[in-house]
Amino acid sequence: MIKLVEEEMKGEKIKTAFDLFCGVGTFTIPISKHAEKVYGVEINPYAVQDANHNRKINKAGNTFFKRASSSEALSYMVRKNPEVVIVDPPRTGLDIKTVSTLGEIKGLRKIIYISCNPSTLARDISILREKGFELKHTGIIDMFPTLTILRVLQYLKS
Repeated sequence: MIKLVEEEMKGEKIKTAFDLFCGVGTFTIPISKHAEKVYGVEINPYAVQDANHNRKINKAGNTFFKRASSSEALSYMVRKNPEVVIVDPPRTGLDIKTVSTLGEIKGLRKIIYISCNPSTLARDISILREKGFELKHTGIIDMFPTLTILRVLQYLKS
């Protein structure tokens, strides 16, 4: 999944990128080699602490982490005017304030949306399309292959 996100960033001149719901910097740090500055936003203080540690060991000096909810960081994000925003929200998807704000960022050219809930993804894509964004492509990744194999084995066993 990290490679797919990196592929979306390659070849573009990106001054600023944001990663909302960044956790420990799983996407933030790898994409830092494709942008001048990358800002990760995460509400969990322990994840932010780990993200800063990961930043140091990966020598990602152009990466910055902010402890905040995505909605708390919106005005900060608008001021930074990113060209790319990555979102990896919880199953509830994006809140309406976040979706609306994404539509207000003047320099935003691309949103990379990672989701584990097809229904909230569909809802958010619909709102983003109303805001003028166009869905370019999608993909499916089996995030829990062990569970899938176990389910198949259980099914075959009975």
